[in-house]
Amino acid sequence: MKWAFNGKFYNLRSIYSTTGIAANLLHRQFIGIEKESEFINLSIKRKNELDTKFEEFKRKIKDLQQTLF
Repeated sequence: MKWAFNGKFYNLRSIYSTTGIAANLLHRQFIGIEKESEFINLSIKRKNELDTKFEEFKRKIKDLQQTLF
């Protein structure tokens, strides 16, 4: 389930925080709710990986946009 209010994404089941990562890449605010600590830990791990590889991802997205348009 996902809702957007005033440009903020709300996701009641942010599986591995995919929605949160997408919101982060788009410079949007995000609030994720998860009750399973295993998924919270995986989300933190993915966020840390994203932070270390952010410029690489950003460059790939820019290359993709240039190819499509």
